[in-house]
Amino acid sequence: MKRFIFICCYADIIPRHRLMCKTLSRDGHEIIVISWNRNWPRDRAIPDEWVSEWHNIPLRAGAGSATLLWKLPSLLRQIIMAIRRIGRVDAIFMTHFCLLPAAPVLAGLCGKLYYDAPEYFCEDMLRYFGRLGWLARPLVRRLERLWLARVAAITTIDSRDGWLEEYYRRMRRPVLALWNTPSRDDEPDAAEIAAAASELGSARIVAYAGRLTRIKGLDVALRAIPAVRDRFPDIRFLFIGPLQEKQEYIDRLRHDLGIVDVTIFRAQMPYRRLQAYLRASLIGLAILQKERNHLAGEGNCRKIFTYMQAGLPIVVSDVGSIGAFVRDHGFGISIDAEDSAQAAGAICSYLENQDLRRQHAQAGRRAYLDRFNWEQQAGMFTYFINGPDHA
Repeated sequence: MKRFIFICCYADIIPRHRLMCKTLSRDGHEIIVISWNRNWPRDRAIPDEWVSEWHNIPLRAGAGSATLLWKLPSLLRQIIMAIRRIGRVDAIFMTHFCLLPAAPVLAGLCGKLYYDAPEYFCEDMLRYFGRLGWLARPLVRRLERLWLARVAAITTIDSRDGWLEEYYRRMRRPVLALWNTPSRDDEPDAAEIAAAASELGSARIVAYAGRLTRIKGLDVALRAIPAVRDRFPDIRFLFIGPLQEKQEYIDRLRHDLGIVDVTIFRAQMPYRRLQAYLRASLIGLAILQKERNHLAGEGNCRKIFTYMQAGLPIVVSDVGSIGAFVRDHGFGISIDAEDSAQAAGAICSYLENQDLRRQHAQAGRRAYLDRFNWEQQAGMFTYFINGPDHA
């Protein structure tokens, strides 16, 4: 048995890393989580039976703000203290791009250092330099190569035309690209679905699941609501996930649009419960914005597969390869990422055309069960971790 530490930059483990932990635990390994809670005390971790120890670091820092970088030295110091309290460590997973600068230190504290790299380090880091980003790019690229040299292996995410995987392979590091798919184990039962449906009442529900942020299309979704409500007064919009915008901004926008009474917000919740709410819904929204998503591959967008698992037709933005994947496979309707009128039109099309809604919903559900689930990848992940090149 090996002892794995997952270092996370959120209060909770994101679904992708939760499935990694679950798979390693089933293989007999011990899982320990160190989480950076940037929104303490608002955000809380959701307990997980696969985690033997949980070390929470409450260190406030705004998402996407320069304070995140300023807090990194303090964060690293607290991570090192936590690792020393834990004792023997066989492997560490860094799960966020802002942890990469800590690679030289963390590599000396464990047997193997892994880097899960679904983000584009240079592009994300340069956002903090503003208009001077083009000047900092050569330096950031050089530092990235130095830090990656201390990493034993890299897991990454499907990217457009495979460019991200190839980029890391050029660093001469073992690389595994994993699609961001849910597990077939996480299916709600009939009682859970009935409870969610009872809570939501008789209204027809359009759902948005995942991080509630403008980069994920929260603004566009909210601005689409008035046009839909005017045609379908019984419609309600359900938003489930951690809010990563200022509460005051969202409250003001809802008030200005006159949609307070037709929007329902729920905090992040266990995945099975989320699925139960989605099963009680009619349509799923995935209106990702071009910023940070323009290079995303078909397997990048977790919420797409979450909706497919729930059997929902999808309104998706045409960014990266995601929109074409959904549209060409008949799982949903693609729209311009910034056009709330198109979003409203696509939602209304589904509400008007039950046959189209059912056709796309069934196609997505079948594809999820047959191909696009974590069980199709768990074996590759296990072999990659235990493989001869870097086990």
